[in-house]
Amino acid sequence: MRTFLSLPWKILALILGALLFMTVILTSFALVKMEQDFRLQQEKQLQLRQQQFEHLNLLLENQLRSWVESFTDGCNPRAARFCAIFRRNSRVILRPSLCI
Repeated sequence: MRTFLSLPWKILALILGALLFMTVILTSFALVKMEQDFRLQQEKQLQLRQQQFEHLNLLLENQLRSWVESFTDGCNPRAARFCAIFRRNSRVILRPSLCI
């Protein structure tokens, strides 16, 4: 025998089902949006860290260039020989006046 459900119970069940459905849909949209925001934030962080790496790399290269220039400032044959070897094996460009 089938149980009798009154109209208010049917309406309540329909409203609860609609609320459950809307909750699931809105939660899925929120999760998708958060995932997109997270990926965007990760890309920005990666770009920022790459810029920081390039900046620090440039600073270190300038420090090395300064060290080599101060090392080769003296009129020292050993320094000139070092400068020639360094120029052959490095991508750092020295001023021509430094290495005679």
